[in-house]
Amino acid sequence: APAAIPYSSYVPAIPLLPSSQYHAQDGIGQYSYGYVGPLSSKSEAKTADGITRGGYSYLDARGEIQTVSYISDPVNGFRVAATNLPVAPEVLLKGPSASAKIVAPVAPTI
Repeated sequence: APAAIPYSSYVPAIPLLPSSQYHAQDGIGQYSYGYVGPLSSKSEAKTADGITRGGYSYLDARGEIQTVSYISDPVNGFRVAATNLPVAPEVLLKGPSASAKIVAPVAPTI
């Protein structure tokens, strides 16, 4: 029979990074919650007048921190601002060229 080969493996310890979270609410619909972790965070709060404000951030695949902020209210709806939202390209409007010929309209002949 073959001899047993001793085997050992090394598994590196993963450091526990600090994180925290919170949550509070009342009987009239107000609340506040959030968390903070090593790679992301979030917070949100709603007040008695129906306005919700919040935001979050995270480390994206390129190693860049992305941040999002938002607000929502009964009058204006949901609005967001973020570091990773696409930006529309600039539109260049051109007027008639100085070298273009100007042609006077011609009345039809009968």
